[in-house]
Amino acid sequence: MIYAILRLLTYVAQEKFGLRGFESGFYGSPPLIKYWARQAAIYVLALTTMKLMVVGLLALWPRIFEIGEWILSWTYTKDGDIVQVVL
Repeated sequence: MIYAILRLLTYVAQEKFGLRGFESGFYGSPPLIKYWARQAAIYVLALTTMKLMVVGLLALWPRIFEIGEWILSWTYTKDGDIVQVVL
């Protein structure tokens, strides 16, 4: 999801507004702070958009919490404690 949002925002910034400097990790020669700021701003905007979409999904479909509990039910012990899972 974040990749698609990132690609869309980069496309809009480059094609619609004619801005340059969105190639990840490339800041120009000599390096320009405005290229870094553009890349950071696009990333933060994409991340925020993704988080808002997730909150919207949870608000529209509240039963998803029950599905999450069912998926993670194997982590509960008899005493009600939760087994810690490290990925």
